[in-house]
Amino acid sequence: MKDDWVIHTQVVSADSLLLTWQRPSDSRPQMDDRLPALIQNFLNRLQDDCAPGTFVNLVAAYATLWVQYRPAVTSAQALIKTIESLSQTAVSQNTTATKEHLIEIPVCYDPAFGWDLEALANTKHTSVEALVAQHTAQTYRVHAVGFSPGFAYLGQLPESLAVLRHPAPRADVPAGSVALADRQTAIYPINTPAGWQIIGRTPLDLSLNDPSNLDRFQVGDRVRFRPISRETYDQWPRECKDAPLNDEATVTTNRIGLTVQRNAFGASIQDEGRLGWQSKGLAPSGAMDKGAFYAANRLLAQPLHYAALEIPMGGCELKAETTLYAVVTGADLDFRINDVPHPRYQPFVVQPGDRLSWTHPRQGLFAYLGVWGGWQTPKWFDSRSVTLREQIGQALKTGDALAIAPQDPGPITTQELPPGCMMQNTTSPLVLRFIPGFQWRDFDHAARQAFLNQAFQVSSQSGRVATRLQAHLPIEVPYHKMLSEPMADGSIQIPPSGEPIAMQADRPTIGGYPKVGALLPQDLYRLAQAQPGSMVRFQSITPIAAALKHQNWQQFWASVPEPPSK
Repeated sequence: MKDDWVIHTQVVSADSLLLTWQRPSDSRPQMDDRLPALIQNFLNRLQDDCAPGTFVNLVAAYATLWVQYRPAVTSAQALIKTIESLSQTAVSQNTTATKEHLIEIPVCYDPAFGWDLEALANTKHTSVEALVAQHTAQTYRVHAVGFSPGFAYLGQLPESLAVLRHPAPRADVPAGSVALADRQTAIYPINTPAGWQIIGRTPLDLSLNDPSNLDRFQVGDRVRFRPISRETYDQWPRECKDAPLNDEATVTTNRIGLTVQRNAFGASIQDEGRLGWQSKGLAPSGAMDKGAFYAANRLLAQPLHYAALEIPMGGCELKAETTLYAVVTGADLDFRINDVPHPRYQPFVVQPGDRLSWTHPRQGLFAYLGVWGGWQTPKWFDSRSVTLREQIGQALKTGDALAIAPQDPGPITTQELPPGCMMQNTTSPLVLRFIPGFQWRDFDHAARQAFLNQAFQVSSQSGRVATRLQAHLPIEVPYHKMLSEPMADGSIQIPPSGEPIAMQADRPTIGGYPKVGALLPQDLYRLAQAQPGSMVRFQSITPIAAALKHQNWQQFWASVPEPPSK
């Protein structure tokens, strides 16, 4: 028996490819219970066929596989050749049997938890009991893990249970809520805004309070829901776990460098981000402007991955508790030491009692305070980056202490920085280069021209998850429903409103809106610094040109001599 899927491969960013499994007779990819095993089999063979260290992320979802690679190890062209070779057998042979797990989830369908249950039953012209019976009568396949850590997309619901999302998402849905949307069902591991229809709640703690929950659901697993009574739910044993990801401690040593006096806009510790965790649903996170972040470490002559304090918009004041060596890069937020203006991009020495302050944005949005040796705050999943959306770490508050390494920098010499790194004034509108990809060809000619030929305004609703853009002429989307798929860094989604959303560091790993492409990473960082009201335009760039520019940018930073890591 032959599978009739064809693998379509396209370059979607400066360092990634998207593989899509689709039947020739289908106009778009479709959900199929056989695809998770087929794609996982292909993923395993691709890993086996490539050198160790080739990939940063491999993320499977529904009918797609996102392949993010290291440009220093391979190229898109080389990977495409490997994929084409593997696909000759992958699409014509049955997949090797893979071990799958059946996971049982207890669910209480009490009206207090199933907020939409009665309304759905009325819409479906059935009873609540019959609707619950349908939901628990079958097992569901895990087609993807994303949106938030450990969030498993399960399918397919019978057509009789298919429902639309709410027109506007609820501001907060409790952890453990069981939900429906389209022909999918899922469980929210953490409290989150959500637009799915809520039908019940599990007493299980699926959050990262227990980090092993990241591995609870794997693509290809089977899930069955078991109904329980409200009494059983209330009596369910709750394990008392420490909450290491929300620990208030900000220190890992007794060397206190600074204490927080004020933090109005959410200054947080950031580094390069969580590399290689996106298949578990963890956002990449890390510094919003990696050029400014790298510059801080380069100016201190230390490894580029050392964590820095990211300060958005100002409103931050710190007090030095010891002598330390530091530098400020990125946005001009009117940085001062003891109320005296101090230049950015120039290392300095802070004495005990000195007060460092950032008041308001004069240019850009994100400033970085690097210290010699890096900030010694806790690590979660290989990174010190705080990700509030995923409840990893906490925002700094008054009185928090930030620890440092022993201060022994030796001579710090002047370091060369790449053009544009110091955020010189730019002309308006800001021109952003992007690689047309994902669903670009599905947008009609008028929509593509509307995207390319108008200036968009940066919305005040932007943040670490995404930069939202306001359009004078909304972009008409080719369709309003599509299978969710992995997103690359800087992916540009077009929601039904027709106003682009450029995905930033704390983005979900999977998205369900059509996308026109992805920004060149350097330009994504420039967009992150664009203040609300700024005007931007998009300019297409070929995948080869984008890969070359990004590789040159990476090679510049890789050329920085690094002392041994501490």
